[in-house]
Amino acid sequence: MKLYGFGPAANAQRVQVFLAEKGIEMPFAEVNVRDRDQCSKPWASMNPFN
Repeated sequence: MKLYGFGPAANAQRVQVFLAEKGIEMPFAEVNVRDRDQCSKPWASMNPFN
Protein backbone atom coordinates (compact mmCIF):
# COMPACT_ATOMS: atom_id res chain seq x y z
CA MET A 1 0.00 0.00 0.00
CA LYS A 2 1.17 3.52 -0.71
CA LEU A 3 -0.14 6.81 0.67
CA TYR A 4 -0.60 9.61 -1.85
CA GLY A 5 -1.01 13.14 -0.63
CA PHE A 6 -0.16 16.79 -0.85
CA GLY A 7 1.95 18.31 1.93
CA PRO A 8 -0.40 21.14 2.96
CA ALA A 9 -3.53 18.95 2.77
CA ALA A 10 -4.92 18.09 6.20
CA ASN A 11 -6.30 14.64 5.30
CA ALA A 12 -2.95 13.13 4.33
CA GLN A 13 -1.36 14.71 7.41
CA ARG A 14 -3.97 13.06 9.65
CA VAL A 15 -3.29 9.67 8.13
CA GLN A 16 0.47 10.13 8.54
CA VAL A 17 0.04 11.07 12.22
CA PHE A 18 -2.17 8.02 12.81
CA LEU A 19 0.34 5.71 11.13
CA ALA A 20 3.20 7.21 13.14
CA GLU A 21 1.29 6.73 16.42
CA LYS A 22 0.68 3.09 15.54
CA GLY A 23 4.28 2.57 14.45
CA ILE A 24 3.29 1.67 10.90
CA GLU A 25 5.65 2.61 8.10
CA MET A 26 4.12 3.27 4.70
CA PRO A 27 5.64 4.79 1.56
CA PHE A 28 4.38 8.28 0.79
CA ALA A 29 4.13 9.80 -2.67
CA GLU A 30 3.67 13.54 -3.13
CA VAL A 31 1.05 14.62 -5.69
CA ASN A 32 1.18 18.37 -6.25
CA VAL A 33 -2.42 19.41 -6.86
CA ARG A 34 -1.44 23.05 -7.36
CA ASP A 35 0.44 22.03 -10.51
CA ARG A 36 -2.45 19.72 -11.49
CA ASP A 37 -0.29 16.59 -11.28
CA GLN A 38 -3.46 14.59 -10.68
CA CYS A 39 -4.59 15.45 -14.24
CA SER A 40 -1.45 14.09 -15.90
CA LYS A 41 -0.69 10.51 -16.85
CA PRO A 42 -1.00 7.97 -15.23
CA TRP A 43 -3.47 9.70 -12.90
CA ALA A 44 -5.85 10.80 -15.65
CA SER A 45 -6.26 7.24 -16.91
CA MET A 46 -7.44 6.14 -13.44
CA ASN A 47 -10.12 8.85 -13.17
CA PRO A 48 -12.36 9.21 -16.22
CA PHE A 49 -14.05 12.31 -14.74
CA ASN A 50 -10.85 14.39 -14.72
